[in-house]
Amino acid sequence: MMNYAVNKLKANPGTSVYLDGTHSGWLGAGDAADRLIQAGVLNADGFFLNVSNYVVNPRLEKYGTWVAKCIAFASNPASWGNGHSEWCASQYYPADPNDFSTWTLTDQWYTANVESQTWWYSESVLKHFVIDTSRNGQGPWTPPPHPAGDAQDWCNPPDRGLVCNRQQIPASHCWMPICG
Repeated sequence: MMNYAVNKLKANPGTSVYLDGTHSGWLGAGDAADRLIQAGVLNADGFFLNVSNYVVNPRLEKYGTWVAKCIAFASNPASWGNGHSEWCASQYYPADPNDFSTWTLTDQWYTANVESQTWWYSESVLKHFVIDTSRNGQGPWTPPPHPAGDAQDWCNPPDRGLVCNRQQIPASHCWMPICG
């Protein structure tokens, strides 16, 4: 059904179509790439990250880049990884999701296994992604000890804030919901 919707929407001139690519605190890059491929991202303009979440931009920029590279790796007929998004590295392996300094290990995997396929790979084959920065200006919220276990991750926790810098590395940053 998503493929149908993507194709139907893209048939309208001037329409941009982006699919939900989650955020780096949930699915691994390969899982997200697989779901996006199945949903029709190859016919869409790209994908978006972090809507209704508070993950900070540096993590999302890496994650989005990995998802885009995994989509290319797993969908390009000339790639030795064609059809195998499950082979893609992510924030869970070889990196540790709780130690951002280890995320360079995943960068190294993409350099060695995707970018090295120079017969088809270039940055021009990567899907564009957009990061929602409307709530992550203060990063994830740490709840007080009480009420126990209520992290309020989905309900606009207090004092989150906007991110105002508009870097283009390699994504666009925008505010999805109305700010206020």
